[in-house]
Amino acid sequence: MKKTWKKNLSRVLSALMALALLASVGAMALAADSPITLALHYHRPDGDYADWDVWAWGEEGTPMEGIGVPFTEADGDSMVAYIPVPLGTTKVGYIVRKGGGNWTAKDISDDQYVYFPDVLSGTLHLYVESGVPDGELVDGEDLVRGILVTEARYDPDANVINISMSANLTQETDGAFTVTGPGGQVAVTSVSQTADKKYALTPAETLDLTESYTLTYDGMETKINMPNIFSTEGFEAQYTYTGDDLGATWTAEKTTFRVWAPTAKAVSVKLYAGGTEGVDDLIEKLPMTQDVNGTWVAEKSGDLNGTYYTYEVEVGGAVNEAVDPYARTTGVNGRRAMVIDLDSTDPEGWAEDKNPNADLGYTDAIIYELHVRDLSTDASSGIQNVGKFLGLIETGTKTPGGKATGIDHIKELGVTHVHLLPSYDYGSVDETRLDEPQFNWGYDPVNYNVPEGSYSTDPYNGA
Repeated sequence: MKKTWKKNLSRVLSALMALALLASVGAMALAADSPITLALHYHRPDGDYADWDVWAWGEEGTPMEGIGVPFTEADGDSMVAYIPVPLGTTKVGYIVRKGGGNWTAKDISDDQYVYFPDVLSGTLHLYVESGVPDGELVDGEDLVRGILVTEARYDPDANVINISMSANLTQETDGAFTVTGPGGQVAVTSVSQTADKKYALTPAETLDLTESYTLTYDGMETKINMPNIFSTEGFEAQYTYTGDDLGATWTAEKTTFRVWAPTAKAVSVKLYAGGTEGVDDLIEKLPMTQDVNGTWVAEKSGDLNGTYYTYEVEVGGAVNEAVDPYARTTGVNGRRAMVIDLDSTDPEGWAEDKNPNADLGYTDAIIYELHVRDLSTDASSGIQNVGKFLGLIETGTKTPGGKATGIDHIKELGVTHVHLLPSYDYGSVDETRLDEPQFNWGYDPVNYNVPEGSYSTDPYNGA
């Protein structure tokens, strides 16, 4: 029985994870102050604000990432959360939620938004009544308004930057806009109005689609949205990699690392003694060499089985540390990948394992959908490995009344196939806090090819 996914599925998942890696490192937020404060005043008729906070985020293409903001101040019988809004963010989405990162409840199920396209600095007060959508927005006394760039998007075919403004420009446009890229300032040869509050800027040179650029107007920077090049025919022809050695390929003599990162300017492998993010246990940093079809390669002699690692990737002028999207296992919470000798983890009888229903037609299949944790969490199950992968295979378990439980009960029902809900490594359960009640269906994958750590007996140990 093979230990890897079926080849085609593996390639699809690997490509998806690689693209996620590139997106995460290539679409980094601009470093900016937060001159705007959104003060969200939240009122509950029952006066119970325990464990409530606000999840807020900026629309795509803005420098504001998602953040959880607590209520820190009383305003009469309401509570106030102060949300910092970076320059360049003109639309903020928010959800008033209970339970913080566990998301045990939402005040309103639908995402809520507030739009302020012409605010330069100061405080906006948003008054939100529990259960009522669309809060009331009120200007603070310190609020400053002006004309802003609300969107900038590059059209490579016409070599123009199309921009939207919060209002029509009244002053001279020559010299009003500055474009900056990885090599410094890019001259703007012309500016023309194309529609109401819309303008086209022509740069003196063609912009590199793999790089990041900013547009500055009236001292305020806006990220220029570049077109997605990953699905173009030219990109696919040049960068499609068909090899089966992505990730860390282990032998007792050496380990070879290969990652697909065609837009990267530099990539390194960072080797760690442990798998916990933030611990200062770096062993070595290995520079990778650019290789075929957008891949990067590095090799390290010796037996690295059990060594943890990450990739340090430079894309668009930003340097970020990322987990190997092709990792087979990781440390706690999936933040560091681990080199592994897969053969050493084979259970007894692995090589002889067979599908007992290989000859059964699809129309005769009896399928049982199953959540790994839920199978064994009831106190009457008699299963020892509660909430774990091992709990799935415990046999001989019974209720206090003698009824079969777990896998024995499923077999008694005549089930031929079990459909597992997400069992890859997902992000919504903190594996460092497994002594606390936590639950999620698991539809927020972090590492597609790695088992979920909270279902293991030791999430700190990749093996």
